[in-house]
Amino acid sequence: MQILKNPAHPFVDQRLASVDSFASRTVAPRRLGDPVVTVELLATLDALLWLRTGERAAGYLQCTQSTVSRHSRRCLEVFGLRMEKRAGEWCLLGDPTLLNLQRGVHQFLRWQQGTGLRLDGQYWCRHLLEPGLPVPWVSGNGNYFEYERPLALLQEGVIDDWLCSAPDLPEHPDLHTVQLTAMPMRLVVKPGHPLLARPAPLHLDDLADYPVLPLPEGAFPRLRRCWSLSDSGRVPAATTASARLPGSVRCRWRIS
Repeated sequence: MQILKNPAHPFVDQRLASVDSFASRTVAPRRLGDPVVTVELLATLDALLWLRTGERAAGYLQCTQSTVSRHSRRCLEVFGLRMEKRAGEWCLLGDPTLLNLQRGVHQFLRWQQGTGLRLDGQYWCRHLLEPGLPVPWVSGNGNYFEYERPLALLQEGVIDDWLCSAPDLPEHPDLHTVQLTAMPMRLVVKPGHPLLARPAPLHLDDLADYPVLPLPEGAFPRLRRCWSLSDSGRVPAATTASARLPGSVRCRWRIS
């Protein structure tokens, strides 16, 4: 399991150097007439984008849903943006450049004050977040099957950290990775399964007759790339075989 952060995150080593780098990238001199919103207004819009519903955003901000709606509309008006829902996620329409610049300032303020650090993760680690997190952490949806949405929220400064699996790790120079656990990936079947009667090594074609959970396009990019580069889509042999994935990620398949 990995945790991704912006390199300016307060818990990254050499914090001061990273913060200087972050400030030079995102805090541009303000021109007269540039739109500016309060921390409260932008936090409301980002909570709605992040948590998907006015009810959840209101619970997170400890306000009413009407306040969420009013503040979000006001924030969109200031930056000349619109919002629409696609596949259950709120998306911004328009040029978000000025909005993202101000997000950088507000995120830096959160880090300096040590308040409201936003954490989210993939569906398989949701149980780790449900019991509650220590202050100042706040958990989000924790139910992503794909990597694109949480990665976008992280890069835009809507969230501060993302718990993800090693195969989902993007190769991005502006993100810092901290490995938390080693989690092998295995193919497991029940006793008496027909696959046990097939000689090793198995091939991907051997799995074609069995149902597979449909994952969104883009999930596990490193694992898919490993398979596409392997000879004839070969799955490593059972029990002891392992495949070396790009980026120093080890993935194992086990038949039991």
